[in-house]
Amino acid sequence: MSDNSTAYSFETDVQYLSKLRDLVSAGTVRIDFDPGKLREMDSPVVVVAETERWAMGMVVVCGTIWWFLGLWAAAGAVAVCLLAYFALGRRGIARNIERRIHERALKDIAVWRALWRHGGIRLQAPGRADLACSAPGGSWIQFLEQLISAERN
Repeated sequence: MSDNSTAYSFETDVQYLSKLRDLVSAGTVRIDFDPGKLREMDSPVVVVAETERWAMGMVVVCGTIWWFLGLWAAAGAVAVCLLAYFALGRRGIARNIERRIHERALKDIAVWRALWRHGGIRLQAPGRADLACSAPGGSWIQFLEQLISAERN
C-alpha cells in the first residue's frame, strides 16, 4: 500500500459494512440516531404502520368514550392518549427503529446506503470525541479507515 494515511482498506463497501457490523457488536462503534428524522415517511428503517396504529387506537378509544360517556370524557381520553403516545409510543417506535438499524441496515448494503443518504445517524467511537461521522455529509468508510488505523497504532 503506497498511501500511509490508511492502514487498512477493503475492496468493497459490503466488506466495510461487515467490519462496521463487527465493530458495533464489539462496542467499538456506537450508532446514535435521531428518532424524529428516522420516523419520517421516506426513512428506510421506518414502518409507518407503527405510528398509524397509535393514531387509530386513539381514534377508536376516544370515539368509543365519546359515544358512551360524552364530549368531556372524550376530551379527557384524548389528553390521556396523547400523554401515553408521547411517554410510551414514541419510545417504543424509537426502539424498533434502532432494532431495524441493527437487524436490517447493518446486514444489507442497499438499506445501509439508503439510510446513510437519508441522514439522521451518527457513528461514534466511544471515548474518542475526535472519531465521529454523521450522515449524510460524512464518509462512513473514511470513519472506519481512521478507526482501524487508530486501533493499529
